[in-house]
Amino acid sequence: MPHINDRNQILFFLLCFLTVFYVIFSSIYGLDNIDSGFILSFIGRIDAGQTLYKDFDLVRPFGNVIFWDLLLKVISKDSHYLLLISRFIFVLESLLISFFLMKIANVTQYYKIYTLLIFFLFIHYFKLMPWHTVDGIFFGVIAIYFCQRKYFLSSIILSLIAASSKQS
Repeated sequence: MPHINDRNQILFFLLCFLTVFYVIFSSIYGLDNIDSGFILSFIGRIDAGQTLYKDFDLVRPFGNVIFWDLLLKVISKDSHYLLLISRFIFVLESLLISFFLMKIANVTQYYKIYTLLIFFLFIHYFKLMPWHTVDGIFFGVIAIYFCQRKYFLSSIILSLIAASSKQS
C-alpha cells in the first residue's frame, strides 16, 4: 500500500468519521414513507406466496427483487434487524462498486477506494436501503471488470442481470 501523507491521512479519517456518523444517523432516522423498504416489501409478498406479475404488479425491474430475495433467504424477514442488515449489505455493495471501479481504472492507491465509496453513499439521496439503481450499477461494473479480464460469458451474464436490475 502506498504511503499516505499527513494531509491525506487526516482527510481519510475525517471521511471515516463522517461515514460512521451518516450510517448511524440513517439507521436511526432513516425511515420515511416514500420508498424505503420498497424492495423489502416485495420480497415479503413473494415470501407470502404471491407470484410476481400474477398477484401483484412491479413497477420497477424484477432482477433486484430476485437478487435481494436470494441474498436475504438466510435472514428471517420478521427479524427486527432486517433494516439494519439490508443497510449493511447496501454499504458493502457500494464498497464493492468502488473497489471494482478502481480496478477498472487501474488505480493503485487503494485509499482512494474509500473516497469513491463516500461519494456513492452521500450522493445517494435516498436512505441506505436496497435500491434498484445501485444494484444495476453493481452488476454492470462487475460485468465491465470481467470483460476487461476476457471472461466474456461471465460478463454477458452479469450484463443481463444488470439490465434486469437497473431502471432506465
